[in-house]
Amino acid sequence: MTLVLTAALRSSVVIVAAWIGARGLSRAPAALRRRLWVAVVCASGVLPMAMMAADRVPTGGLAPLRLVAIAPSQVETAIAGTIQNFAWLAVVWAAGVTLLLARLASSLVRIVRVTRAAVRRDDAWYASDVATPVTWGLMRPVILLPAYTAEWPAERRRVLVRHEEAHVEHHDWLWLIAARILCATFWFNPAVWVAAWELRRETERAADDEVLAEGLDAELYASELVNVARHAASFAAPAAVAMATGAVLEDRVLRILDVRRRRGPSHIVWRLAVVAAVFALVVPLAARQSQRVYAVGDAGLEPPRAVYKTTPRYTREAMQARIEGTVILDAEVSEEGVADNIRVEQSLDEGLDQSAVQSLAQWRFEPGRVDGRAVRVAVTVDVEFVLR
Repeated sequence: MTLVLTAALRSSVVIVAAWIGARGLSRAPAALRRRLWVAVVCASGVLPMAMMAADRVPTGGLAPLRLVAIAPSQVETAIAGTIQNFAWLAVVWAAGVTLLLARLASSLVRIVRVTRAAVRRDDAWYASDVATPVTWGLMRPVILLPAYTAEWPAERRRVLVRHEEAHVEHHDWLWLIAARILCATFWFNPAVWVAAWELRRETERAADDEVLAEGLDAELYASELVNVARHAASFAAPAAVAMATGAVLEDRVLRILDVRRRRGPSHIVWRLAVVAAVFALVVPLAARQSQRVYAVGDAGLEPPRAVYKTTPRYTREAMQARIEGTVILDAEVSEEGVADNIRVEQSLDEGLDQSAVQSLAQWRFEPGRVDGRAVRVAVTVDVEFVLR
């Protein structure tokens, strides 16, 4: 759970920086801003894995600190409550992830069923259950037109199809699905929802620009967009890329009619630059996880010394079950003398494991030092639970 919270915080830094950068690129082609947000979604997804890959490895043998926990006559309800609250936090997060992923899966099932029921006529597939042109799929992408457009002249239908083809060419469905998964993982973080919304908005703007760059009359295209949007007022397709929804319609129409706006692709130098900038920001955020960690036995190290300890308490369930034994914790004592990155190396009982972690987190240390400078030091703590 700590990794999820830390990754969410650090990805927020990337998203805020991208949002500021996108404002500075407001007059640039929409395709460039779309690329920026694609890079942000990818970087935010990679960040937790990069943090795990950069997990700190001590350079020497670990010196265990030992602590004996003696069962008290009464269980500390405050500590038990803290443990339960920590567990409930993970449960609530997992429930949110499950709910959102289930919703996405349901949407995918729905769009598959709609596609199977679609009818091929002339040059396109038509579906009665879609109210706006949509595209979905990666290996074999599908473009679906609403059934009511079957009676339109071929020229009008071609405008709709060309817009969806622009999405297919740039794999927009893949990036939007990735954004949905990112939102499900970090559902509690408003920043990732902003990133997903910005990505969806810029994909539509970029597709509009690509159609207009081919010479289509802007007023005619805007008229067709509004016409489709009237039918799509209540349509939602989270598992597909929809041409027209009401959320940003007015903004899109104004941009379509703005003759001063730059259309088409941006220069490759700019495209590479925005991607490089995003990942250049991610690298130090992940690298903060890989700073030098000393271990007892390293040359010149004065090991940390505990100056304040708390005794872990038995949970009521462990006392009733007469559980005894040792929980082994790996941790690091920071430059500030706080134990963090606490991990259970050897488990005894879920409740006792959490009690040991909670207790060690409250310890305070005189930090380890090298040449008088406070440094981060890896330690192992054996927490013995003994009933007396």
